[in-house]
Amino acid sequence: MINWGPRIRYQRLYDHESILEDETIATGLDFTFARSISAGAGIECSLERFAGINFWKTRFTSTANVATSRRITLGGNVSWGDQIFFDKVDPFLGRGTEVGLEVFLRPIARLQSQINIDTSRLMDLRNGDVEVFDTKLFRALTTYQFTERLLLRNITDFNTFQNTVGFNVLATYRLNAGTVFFLGYDDRYRQQELFEQMGDELLLRRDLLRTNRAIFTKLQYLFKL
Repeated sequence: MINWGPRIRYQRLYDHESILEDETIATGLDFTFARSISAGAGIECSLERFAGINFWKTRFTSTANVATSRRITLGGNVSWGDQIFFDKVDPFLGRGTEVGLEVFLRPIARLQSQINIDTSRLMDLRNGDVEVFDTKLFRALTTYQFTERLLLRNITDFNTFQNTVGFNVLATYRLNAGTVFFLGYDDRYRQQELFEQMGDELLLRRDLLRTNRAIFTKLQYLFKL
């Protein structure tokens, strides 16, 4: 262990009518180890006002990051505890869990990729443990540096809550510090649940339907006066 220490934060937020909207007190411990390894844990107690109702929440968090190699870096965080379901008609305080994972890959000097996986789950505890939603977000950002001037970037993402898939490619050619040419392609899909009759059985298909497609370009030029 190289270093460790506590942290504490207190915050109050009022609106223009002097009504307390948010109050937070949080504390935790952070640790730094050799070989670029770090970790932390904390607890937060807060008041959040929504739709004229004061919700008192307690949440726990933990984080970790490992960057021992130039080729791969790993990071993660977990948060769980009370969470508000933001509905203007029937808001309530449930139990939420969020998990995030980040992987940074650099197999060669010109190629690098960042992969993020984020999940969010909310349970309604008023009538037992009833799942309100369980969302997963997957996102990969990859870049390849052909030359000092030419760069190709790709973003691919998938959202299980909206059942959407996105694919984006952007080429960048930089003439100098103030002149850049961009050429991009964007494709968006939404997953559909379709039933297909196969003999005497109905089979569920999850086909992807394209919602939009775009090709775009941009030229950036810096004028010096």
